[in-house]
Amino acid sequence: MINQATPSLNQWNSGIQAVSTWAGKSDWVSYLGIKGVAPNYPTQFPQIVINGQSWDGGGGAGFSNQHAPGLNDTLTWIKGKHAVKLGFQWLRGASNDVSTGGSAGYFNFLNQETGLPGDSSTGIAFASFLLGRADEGRAYHFNAPAYSR
Repeated sequence: MINQATPSLNQWNSGIQAVSTWAGKSDWVSYLGIKGVAPNYPTQFPQIVINGQSWDGGGGAGFSNQHAPGLNDTLTWIKGKHAVKLGFQWLRGASNDVSTGGSAGYFNFLNQETGLPGDSSTGIAFASFLLGRADEGRAYHFNAPAYSR
């Protein structure tokens, strides 16, 4: 009779650190003159949308923690010319991922701030951006530690 047991563990961790001061600016939202939102990562360039055109930005720190323990067990029983083999496999997996996209701020600029009241066909979205008058502003705040399940 032969028993073979094989334990296993697959562990993978990765992280994205917040960017330090970029291009000499420690607070991009204040530098751009946008008011009313306090992002988690002010050193990151915020995501800006002007009249539907998105500019890259809005990243932040994040992490991925994945782990998968397992166990394989096989029993072989040989008696004369006969052999019986049986076994089992147990696997468990978990993945803890946090993407902090948007935590540097998200700002949407439309033409309403520079247009005539009641006339949506007037105004220029880029002028609203230059004035720092966003139609929509968001900052996502994440607090989610990695943990085993």
